[in-house]
Amino acid sequence: EWAQDGVRGEVTLVVGGAPEVAFDGGPVELARLVAERIAAGADKKIATAEVARELGVPKRTVYEAVLEHG
Repeated sequence: EWAQDGVRGEVTLVVGGAPEVAFDGGPVELARLVAERIAAGADKKIATAEVARELGVPKRTVYEAVLEHG
């Protein structure tokens, strides 16, 4: 109803939010998860990005954990 006369500008439609992921591990666990992917043949950069995305942790946090504990 609100748009029956037309809409000017942008419209944002939110279908659903991302599920909450509660990662309670520390940097050692992050580094371990990345190391598992690397051992399975993944590129270090891709493994870091995947772990960050899946756990909802900033990539920089995962990267620093790998540098410190990897």
